[in-house]
Amino acid sequence: MRFIYFIIILAIFPICSQAAEGSFVDWIDIYKKEAAESGISPAVLEDAFLNITTHNEKVVELDRKQPENTILFSDYAKNIISKNKLKAAKEKFKQDRKIITKIEKKYKVPASVMLALWGIESNFGKNQGSFNLVESLATLAYEGRRSGFFRKELSNAMRILQSENMPAVNLTGSWAGAMGQVQFMPSSFLKFAVDFDGDGKKDIWQNNGDALASMANYLHQKGWKYGEKWGVEVKLPATKTKEQWQAIKDKKTLKEWKKLGFNVKSGSKIARLVIPQDDNDRAFLVFANYEVIMDWNKSIYFATTVNLLADAIKTDLGKKNSGKK
Repeated sequence: MRFIYFIIILAIFPICSQAAEGSFVDWIDIYKKEAAESGISPAVLEDAFLNITTHNEKVVELDRKQPENTILFSDYAKNIISKNKLKAAKEKFKQDRKIITKIEKKYKVPASVMLALWGIESNFGKNQGSFNLVESLATLAYEGRRSGFFRKELSNAMRILQSENMPAVNLTGSWAGAMGQVQFMPSSFLKFAVDFDGDGKKDIWQNNGDALASMANYLHQKGWKYGEKWGVEVKLPATKTKEQWQAIKDKKTLKEWKKLGFNVKSGSKIARLVIPQDDNDRAFLVFANYEVIMDWNKSIYFATTVNLLADAIKTDLGKKNSGKK
């Protein structure tokens, strides 16, 4: 019912947007002046906004399109954890074994986790997005929905162009501003991107080493604990309904979970219960490493599937080459 009321309210009082306050070109002129005052060079701004005279309607359409969120977790996971994905991960590991092993050793993030994220985020670099990032971010900043967030990311994109001495035409990504093989937002690029091969460029688009090292650096700095489990799949005790178990949000010690009827043999000392929306009562007790993936993407479906895929990749590759547990 709340959803219906929300739709009615939107119909009567449409969401206001900055687009109604002036033209896109006027908005760009104001933004460029502010960006120049913050230290972005005129040459970078001229190159960045070259031939951008109107906002991208496709980006606006995609931003306003609401996901249905009707897919069950089992279907979501099945679509991602496929034989083709495992085969591709194995091939990529074989091709880049030396680089991946070196990155794993430096950042203490398992190869299997890197391969899983790489495969899900961009299909191992094949699906990076081809939108002009400046145009997309400017459109989202101007159009009004989450304008403040995207204005900051646009400014971060300007800093990338300036610090990396990069032509704006090379700054491409998804309609929402995610970039490269690891789909970093500009803010994440500035914080975590790595020039792994030392060529003077942080190239997360074409350079597999830079992309994977940047990913591993992110996970490392967010607290990935090498050698520890992300979680364990558990059976829900019959002492409560599924809905009652779902209502438990706090973290507990393994000893406490065992007292509640969960059969857990090993894992971190502290865990929380995760029950994705599904029709077969799948449930997981998750540890600190799971929360690191949740920091990457705050979706239970995403975080759980990444970790399950990493486990499958590890089994496929063999423990020797995919990190300790």
